[in-house]
Amino acid sequence: MNDRDTALAPGPDDGSDPDRAVEVLFSRQAFDDARTRGLLADEAAEHGADAYYRAAERNLRDHSREAPGTRWSVAFHGVVEIEAFAEQAGLDPGDRATALS
Repeated sequence: MNDRDTALAPGPDDGSDPDRAVEVLFSRQAFDDARTRGLLADEAAEHGADAYYRAAERNLRDHSREAPGTRWSVAFHGVVEIEAFAEQAGLDPGDRATALS
């Protein structure tokens, strides 16, 4: 399991769409700020934005091969949004699961 696996979320638990999953990523505009603040634990992020997004794409392709019927969505967020949400919810902004909450 790699760091990125924790960012993948299955569809809603209510059973309405079990073949759906979400990948959350920092936007390109927020990447440098997120990395500076220690919000990116992904090893690929240490090598820059291009490596971060290539790793995300590889991960999505791998998961798509494992579950070909799954419909994927990608959600981008910024540092301000994730920090505000984490503070309000009492969560860790550096925890990838926070963006899925």
